[in-house]
Amino acid sequence: MTNVVNTTSQDSHVLNDYLQALLAIEETKSDLSPQQILAVLLARDAVHAELMLKVAQIPPDEVTKLMELDRRLKAQVNKIVKAGQLKDWRSSIHPPKEAWWWFLESDEPDPWTRFDAIWDGLTTINLTAVVSFLANFSSQFIVSGLDLLTTFGLVGNGAIALLVFGSLTQSGREKLQKLLHQLKLPERYCSEVSFGISALLLLGAIYLQNSLPQLGQYYYQLGLQSFTKAEFTEAKKNLKQAIAFDSGNFDAHLLLGKTFENLENLPNARTHYMQALPGKNAETYNNLGRLYLGDEDYLTAESFFLRGLDLVKADNFPIRYSLLTNLGWVEIEQNRYSQARKNLVSAIALNQKQPSNQQRWEANCIFAKVLEIQKDSKGAIAQSTTCVNNASSYTTFDYRWAILARRRLEGVGTEGGNFKQK
Repeated sequence: MTNVVNTTSQDSHVLNDYLQALLAIEETKSDLSPQQILAVLLARDAVHAELMLKVAQIPPDEVTKLMELDRRLKAQVNKIVKAGQLKDWRSSIHPPKEAWWWFLESDEPDPWTRFDAIWDGLTTINLTAVVSFLANFSSQFIVSGLDLLTTFGLVGNGAIALLVFGSLTQSGREKLQKLLHQLKLPERYCSEVSFGISALLLLGAIYLQNSLPQLGQYYYQLGLQSFTKAEFTEAKKNLKQAIAFDSGNFDAHLLLGKTFENLENLPNARTHYMQALPGKNAETYNNLGRLYLGDEDYLTAESFFLRGLDLVKADNFPIRYSLLTNLGWVEIEQNRYSQARKNLVSAIALNQKQPSNQQRWEANCIFAKVLEIQKDSKGAIAQSTTCVNNASSYTTFDYRWAILARRRLEGVGTEGGNFKQK
């Protein structure tokens, strides 16, 4: 390959300048500098200007040499496009369209961009998934009204949604290209950067989705605090929000069922007790059985009490006591007095082993009825006295036995104290 242009033309110096600038680029093994690229482009401008002055007098050999040099320039297009800032330079110099050497990136497609269609397709898939997550989040954040946390969640969702929809427009893509320019990054990376941003948004959405159970637990604790304070309306709001974030929070379903029961909304209480059953909590079976007992569906109620006794832990005194007591109750309703007596005696014996501040007396109230039916009047009066003097009312159903015990004592002229409400 010739490295010197031998010509007698007085214009040969511009071809030599062009050649020397081109040689500097060809011989550079590392990335080109902007100065090297500008030198060869301006040298080509000079050649073009000289040739335009004597277009009719150009010797054929000079045209041939110019075509060879142009071919060599085009062979360096990847290095020039990679290191150059052609678009910025064009905005300053305003070359004519026929000055093709200022438009090399459009003449030769950048191999780096050959996968742009794939990146753009993946970006669209990611953003579609993000929008789906956002729609789901928005519905979950407004179940029970707005507080600081849910308001923040909705505002965040809205901001991300605007970002997503904006990035799908041509205007959004142009803004991204402008940002890349400000960061000194080539525009050819636009598709890859768009994919990276969409991937980060999708990962963030997935992370938030996986964090929803923690948010659900937060609202469950708020609901538990409200329930403990007997603030049942506030407890209901927080527990519904907890379930919206984590429908598999069986403790929240159980507590919401108890909340509805305290609000005398038994249909909703039953619904949430049923949804809490997969948690295999013995209290769920006890409470649900008690509702069926109130409906006089004794067989179903008994099956729930028995299943609860299978599940209850040995050290869970309150629930084991309630299960034995309620099982005795449902057996009385079925006229199975011997079996009822057995379970109620077990409940009373369990109660006697507890510290005084944990003792309960509902079993004594119900046991008095068994003794009365079995003609043990003395025992019935003794159990009724214990019931009236000590029993607390845990539910509406418990009032029945305390009232019956009091009437029994009134019938024999024995005075008893007022049973406590809890």
